[in-house]
Amino acid sequence: MDRSHEFDEALLVFPSLEGSALLGTHAAPRWIDGVLAKIRAWRHVARSRFELNELDDRQLKDIGVTRSQALIEGRKFFWQS
Repeated sequence: MDRSHEFDEALLVFPSLEGSALLGTHAAPRWIDGVLAKIRAWRHVARSRFELNELDDRQLKDIGVTRSQALIEGRKFFWQS
């Protein structure tokens, strides 16, 4: 499995990793996998909340969410549950 995209994502958050021994290898420490997984999860939550706020009233009704519920969820920070 090619995981080079994960290291590209790491550079967005940790630019100091560029040129390090971690890049281009598959022997990255496990904690980096955990950090990248957390970043991916936060990005997914942020993107999902943004998309929820972009739905019109008909689409919200289709998924059983009111506009006020969507606004409340959309105002949360990406790290909030």
